[in-house]
Amino acid sequence: MGFRLVQWSAIAVLALLAILPTAELASMPVLCMFRRVWGWECFGCGLTRALSLALHGEWAAAMEMNRLVAIVLPALAGLAVWRQR
Repeated sequence: MGFRLVQWSAIAVLALLAILPTAELASMPVLCMFRRVWGWECFGCGLTRALSLALHGEWAAAMEMNRLVAIVLPALAGLAVWRQR
């Protein structure tokens, strides 16, 4: 049951980011506590927008936003399609 929840969460995140325009995400408030407290960007800052850009086919902009997108996007896609026996 636990893995199914993770799998459906990955599917929901990918679907939501593919549907929402990246400009909408950019206008949302910053949720990163590291950035809110100290004002510095952490290694994950911009990852949501980078995932959205990648899902909309804007690879160069996604890599410029956050290079972790090259790891996180395949990992989320893998979780979404992984079949457990």
